[in-house]
Amino acid sequence: GGGHFTLEAPSVGAAMVTTDNKNGNFTITVKDVSKEASTVEAVVWSAADKSDKCTYALKAENDTYTVSSNIKEHK
Repeated sequence: GGGHFTLEAPSVGAAMVTTDNKNGNFTITVKDVSKEASTVEAVVWSAADKSDKCTYALKAENDTYTVSSNIKEHK
């Protein structure tokens, strides 16, 4: 016989992106991340074909994760 298990997915309360379109800066903030999550990542791109796609590991402070960058780094 086979085993059976249930996996609970981590939950997120809110995800926000703030941008400075003039300079290309952005900050991604994810709040109220459940304790089951050991890492939080965000995938960002600006090209329609996603050829400049980058994955960012967000830094944790309590239950809030953030990362700041500039879209110029997506080349």
